[in-house]
Amino acid sequence: KWWTSWQQKSHTDKTILSHNIFKPILRRYRFQSNTIRITLDPRYTDQIGIQAIKLLGSNIFDMNAHRITLSQLMMNLYQQTLNDTKLDVQFLIDNKIINVHRNIMCCRCSYFRALLFDDFSEKSQIKPIELTDIDYETFIELLFFIYNGTYQKNLSYEAAIKCMIYSNKINFLTGKNAAVEKICYYLCLNHNLILSMYCFIKQMSPAFDLLLDYIYELCSQNMNEICKQKEFFELDKNLMVDLICQSTQRREIREQEKHNQATLS
Repeated sequence: KWWTSWQQKSHTDKTILSHNIFKPILRRYRFQSNTIRITLDPRYTDQIGIQAIKLLGSNIFDMNAHRITLSQLMMNLYQQTLNDTKLDVQFLIDNKIINVHRNIMCCRCSYFRALLFDDFSEKSQIKPIELTDIDYETFIELLFFIYNGTYQKNLSYEAAIKCMIYSNKINFLTGKNAAVEKICYYLCLNHNLILSMYCFIKQMSPAFDLLLDYIYELCSQNMNEICKQKEFFELDKNLMVDLICQSTQRREIREQEKHNQATLS
């Protein structure tokens, strides 16, 4: 049985139509249903346009109402992807099926929007969409970011690198930059990781020049320590010269700025 919460009976033949908005100011309506129905008179469908439907959850006058935050809601939705809840899109990765929410994936990432909504053949597939260019663990970490806007606090160094590479591949800029921040955090904690990451990033330039700039800056602050590492002497000659020149240049700029500030004071 359907309960009518709002009904507009009048119509107009004017060219310019006014907006009719159902917006109960007192929020006195409470529904225990996850379904709403909109019925339109077929005689006036050419005069009707639905711009937006926005449902708000709780009653501000109900002191016992539980107001869930957006971050909590997104985390709950993410948990559904881990609990094998049947959702509207399925991916197959490493012979494992992952259920996701189509609208969230499309809203947060243009790659998945193209994959699921545009002219790609995957949108009409009944079977799960197989992704062969990413492993299961990396996809789960990336999925956490898509739903929550941040990576997990315990994201490992190796996982951050994989997320950075795949995000760059699918042109997912926010995921890429957040992964770079995680990598920078680990490089700052453990300087023994710097040179291996430097060699790796130089091979992929200019895709990760933001991270390369951070490495140059980090080396300029810790050059004495870096030069004593075994990996430093094993560097290719051109890489060694590049690292020394870039780090020295940044250190000189920093010293010049200190000198200018001292002069002004």
